[in-house]
Amino acid sequence: MSRDPANGASLDTTNDLTDPPEERERVSLLDRLRAIDGVQWAVFAIFLASLVAHLWNVGPRAYHHDESQHAAFSYYFAAGNGYRHDPLLHGPLQFHVIAVIFKLFGDSDFTARIFQAVAGSVLVLTPLLLRRKLGNTGTILVAFFFFVSPSLLYYSRFARNELSVAVFTVMIFAGAWRYRSDQRLRWLILMTVGLALSFVSKETTYIAAAVLLLYLNAALAHAMVMGQSRVPPKLIERIEDGIWLVPTAWIFAALWNPLTRLRQRLGFHERPPEADVLVVLGTLILAELSALSRIPLHLFGVEAVGPEGRTISIVVIVVLLAAAAFVGWLWRFEWWLACAVVFFAITVPLYMSMGTNPGGVGGLFWNSLSYWLDQQEVRRGTQPWFYYLMMVPLYEMLTLIPALIGGMWLAVRRQDHFAVMLLWWFVGTFIALSIAGEKMPWLTVHMAVPLALLAGYVLDGAIRGAVRHVREGSGSILAWAGGGVAITAMALALIVTIRTDIGLNINHSDTPVEPLIYVQSTPEMPRVAAEIRQHIAEGRASSIVLDDSEGAGITWPWAWYLRHEGILYTTSEAIQRGEFDQRAIVIRVRGERSAPPALVSRPGDVTVYRHRWWFPEETYREITWNRLTSGILDGSLLREWAQFIWYRGEPALIASLDSEVYFPAQPTAQPPAQPAPQPAR
Repeated sequence: MSRDPANGASLDTTNDLTDPPEERERVSLLDRLRAIDGVQWAVFAIFLASLVAHLWNVGPRAYHHDESQHAAFSYYFAAGNGYRHDPLLHGPLQFHVIAVIFKLFGDSDFTARIFQAVAGSVLVLTPLLLRRKLGNTGTILVAFFFFVSPSLLYYSRFARNELSVAVFTVMIFAGAWRYRSDQRLRWLILMTVGLALSFVSKETTYIAAAVLLLYLNAALAHAMVMGQSRVPPKLIERIEDGIWLVPTAWIFAALWNPLTRLRQRLGFHERPPEADVLVVLGTLILAELSALSRIPLHLFGVEAVGPEGRTISIVVIVVLLAAAAFVGWLWRFEWWLACAVVFFAITVPLYMSMGTNPGGVGGLFWNSLSYWLDQQEVRRGTQPWFYYLMMVPLYEMLTLIPALIGGMWLAVRRQDHFAVMLLWWFVGTFIALSIAGEKMPWLTVHMAVPLALLAGYVLDGAIRGAVRHVREGSGSILAWAGGGVAITAMALALIVTIRTDIGLNINHSDTPVEPLIYVQSTPEMPRVAAEIRQHIAEGRASSIVLDDSEGAGITWPWAWYLRHEGILYTTSEAIQRGEFDQRAIVIRVRGERSAPPALVSRPGDVTVYRHRWWFPEETYREITWNRLTSGILDGSLLREWAQFIWYRGEPALIASLDSEVYFPAQPTAQPPAQPAPQPAR
């Protein structure tokens, strides 16, 4: 014991320093566990349930075409064959992570899907970043919505980039929101890390970043108008100021100090936190937008291709990087530099394949955006304009109704800024993806995330209001009746959602009886692949020959399934001419042309299988305005929709691409050779 020199009070000096290190660690861990409250335990329990659901039996489902490419190139990378970024296959992060997983746990159908399965489970934890705004109940609800969402759960069990991007996007928006109320560097770093990881994952980051930039710009304009005087301006005054300020708010954010005199004359004295977030986000992605310069260059007859195009791209990138650094220097250079270092320390090494492919850095600044700008004209998928108007209600009905109804009420009547941000996030993403040339079912994931957040936020407020009315004994009969109807509707939506999850992930996970599955390799493929591997392992075949012609379209997922056995890729013409080993297994498309005589006459077995099949899209592609209005008026459309939601489609209607595998006959066993007779002596 000793005495405090200030007041003479006794101090207990038997503190942690006298305890053994393991005892201090035990106390510290115990204190940390005690600090975890009920909400955190509930979210963690949902996370564990989600992890089990994502990983359970995730390997056996037939590999989708895209999945097999991601898995195969990761395998080649892990095997020491290197990796070069290709915008067609999106960002480099997934290939690096899966390659590491292969190194640690081996390559298999299961391990190739681990990354996204874990990412889908981690997404369940992300509402804790926004707990202060979502509320306790809202945080738990959002975690649950993330878990049971059909779009999120199905594509979490897929070797695609969608779920990791969803996690990173939540980090971006959460960091931006938290900084507005707590101006600390940590939230800008959180946003920066999410942005960097998203950029090395998939090009949908351009859409998410654009949506957030537009929101921040509008929010900054609103904050500047509201901060002009202590008396809130009238609505007409806000509109008048917004007409000129919304298009120019970003200029004030970037040049706040140089425009001091102009700002003071206009009454803009205090810098809103939205300006800081806008500067960081805008400057970090500025150079990544360099490929957009192709558009004005094209108008002037300049095409950025070849050696000249390379020079143009380098000049544009350098100028934009310099402009970004200049704006950061004008703002708060130490903070900006910290964010820039974090961003480029993540993105540049991954695009350069950790230094083994220096030219890959072009994918970050130019190639990725340039490639996908060109693909908008290709319009892969060729889906109708109303595609997501169909997909979102079909798979996200549990969150769609409370999110839109409650979100609109909070945004318009309450002017709730958080609801406005989430609503902007969803609507902006929905519009951007609907306009984009390529519409695919997995992109529904990027709309499901803001819907779940907004639905949880709305329901948290509704539940707190209901609890208050119960305690006070207030509320009209009409209000209580409406609450009962809402609870019943949510319960029915939950039942349908869980039934959909079971169908997508258990009953028909690789049978496209619904549009979320789209085009899928058939469950026959893993069985045929096992038979081929057995023939090779037992020496009943010498090699595998595959028709790799562009029109055949059967290379994937065979390249993944037979990666250890090796494939000799050839053309249909070469197979027709019989240019293959007579003891080779030959895989070719069925029905394109008759089988060549060299295969027909060869002894052996033929296995016909369905290589790929797809959802019958004519069921919705043929919808016209007349059919839509008449179906609504006579109720037939509603009946058909309800029937499809409950029973899904008919497997008999699924069209397929069929192929065939020619197995050589097993060599006839030869009698043992007799020793030659010795000559008589």
